[in-house]
Amino acid sequence: MSGRGDLPRRAVVAGGAAAAGIAAMAPLGRARAVGSSLKAKAEGEGRVLPDRLFGFNSVVAYDVPHEDPAFIEAVKYLDPHWLRFPGGTVANYFNWRSGQLDVADIGAGASVYRKYILSVGQPASRRLHPKGAFIEDFQKIADKLGANVVVVPNLETSTIDEQVAWFADMTSKGVVPHTVELGSEFYIALIMDAAALKIWPDYETSMKRMKAYYDAFEKHLPDDHKVSIQAAASRFHHTYLAGGNALNEREWNWDSALKPEPWFDAVTTHLYTTFSAPAGPAAMKGLPGTYEAIYKAMLARTDAGFTRHIKFLEEKLPGKEIWVTEWGGFDPQITFSNAPIKFDGAWLNMVARSLLVFLRHPTVTVTNYHALFASGNLSSLFRRRPGGGYQPTTAASLFKWVDEASKGPGVRYRQLTVDGAARVDGKTTIEGESYEDVMGGLFEREASAVAIVQNAALEAKKLDVSGLMGGKAPVSAEAMGADDLRQSYEQELPPVKSLTISPEIELPAHSIVRLAWS
Repeated sequence: MSGRGDLPRRAVVAGGAAAAGIAAMAPLGRARAVGSSLKAKAEGEGRVLPDRLFGFNSVVAYDVPHEDPAFIEAVKYLDPHWLRFPGGTVANYFNWRSGQLDVADIGAGASVYRKYILSVGQPASRRLHPKGAFIEDFQKIADKLGANVVVVPNLETSTIDEQVAWFADMTSKGVVPHTVELGSEFYIALIMDAAALKIWPDYETSMKRMKAYYDAFEKHLPDDHKVSIQAAASRFHHTYLAGGNALNEREWNWDSALKPEPWFDAVTTHLYTTFSAPAGPAAMKGLPGTYEAIYKAMLARTDAGFTRHIKFLEEKLPGKEIWVTEWGGFDPQITFSNAPIKFDGAWLNMVARSLLVFLRHPTVTVTNYHALFASGNLSSLFRRRPGGGYQPTTAASLFKWVDEASKGPGVRYRQLTVDGAARVDGKTTIEGESYEDVMGGLFEREASAVAIVQNAALEAKKLDVSGLMGGKAPVSAEAMGADDLRQSYEQELPPVKSLTISPEIELPAHSIVRLAWS
């Protein structure tokens, strides 16, 4: 849930109401190619990617109907590398024996997040999984999908003895927990909840508690297991702390206290580029006329903000892997206020830029997009069809492209340098955040290659690809995205059209292009 930003709730509601009229505006973006041709070239020798890199936060408690064989068939479309059980913050309230959430109603002092899980998450879990959700069943599904599982134990409301019993039960049932994330988002303490803060008052106390649990159940882990601690996302939200609220200050101090220790292998962080925060309250209040400014701010916060925070973690924790176990199409303030923001071309381009930024950093070895839901909303990759089955939506087809291109073993990745790409000032709430309007990457196997190129500009571009793959022409070229940046993709996938193959590929406005060689 990190990534809230500082936007007041009233501004979110006002901005969301204005957003309801966005669809009535004239289309953003022009179909004609403009300017001189850009030139793409692949950098250096590149690197061999991890066999598994991109996955999905599969919050079984909320809306992952994994008992339904039709849903598993639908998820095959994505070709996921990772799945996360039982999800994120809900893992801190998960009872492994019942397969349900047990969330206490503490009355006064309860945060908006606790109230949300009590009113939405826990009832949904019990409706969706009346018999409970269990990791041994989930592991079988992951095996069918060729995905690895990130296991998130309950270190908040379960005892050490109970968690040791869970890991012993896993191994007895043939579930091998190679990848373990030690709880989720203790740095927000359930968004300043009175009960949660008593358990997780600060970084030092939290680290001692995490290690105590890990030391107890480590004997049930395989020799090649990896375990992660937690970072907040403070340097993503801010460049410095100046008059922030109590939660911002807590996250800043948490990250400042990070230090490498030999007993853990990785650090997790959650990066959510929201619609509501990067451009600031004035832009939200100015909707629909400020939509283009908000779009550019989203991309700048993603590109510059992700990079800033990942580099910070690399410097604070040298030699440790970075697991981005949550990121993506989620805006907590919009979720809590029910503002009508839809997953559209702005969000699709944010997702594409996120994937390309992660690929810049070899330290990033696990990423889980939020989320593997089937509700047909901003955070969902599917919706339920009225007659049965599941329709992939939002960014599902983009993930299919990237997951298929990057799934190992033996995929070599090279970043594409695009000569002539424009540097765009995002004019965000953090001075200096910017992005290049065209960027991409090349995925190479022994007998084939795929390039994913994003044109985030509001006009079409021409890209000279004769410098790639020894000058060979691609065998196919496809562009994903609609003419109107604001078209919603919550009911159907973004349209994909074939492009004319030539030494210069025309990249439509605000689109993602896939080029394939064989």
